[in-house]
Amino acid sequence: MAFCNQISISDKISVLLRTGIKAMRGCWVRLFLKETHGLHLIGSHVSITYARHICCGRNVKFEDYSEIHGLCSHGIIFGNNVTIGRGVMIRPSSYNGVDLGYGLIMGDNSSIGPHAYIGCSGPISIGDNVMIGPKCSFC
Repeated sequence: MAFCNQISISDKISVLLRTGIKAMRGCWVRLFLKETHGLHLIGSHVSITYARHICCGRNVKFEDYSEIHGLCSHGIIFGNNVTIGRGVMIRPSSYNGVDLGYGLIMGDNSSIGPHAYIGCSGPISIGDNVMIGPKCSFC
């Protein structure tokens, strides 16, 4: 990782420590996912339910307080270099499993901005190189 010369040593250490903690969480979460590749960074207070229905490519990041609910008929699929922003909710179905949703496919190099809502009870496909802004909703 190459840092900007203007960043102090203490800030560089802080960045590395925070990233290391997120990487350790990612190592733990990957044990429960259906399929996974590469590095995953998981922020604090992230909620991932029904992980066995979730597939992740390389370099997937779930920011703090995001919620990914995996219970659906076709799964949740994240491509490579995907970022799920702070407070994002991905909910394909109800929590009790009565209304089983379809799922989500998210392409490579795409991101969902902070506090967005993806209600993928029907099929939602987000292509490659897509940036979804903050507080957007897909239902």
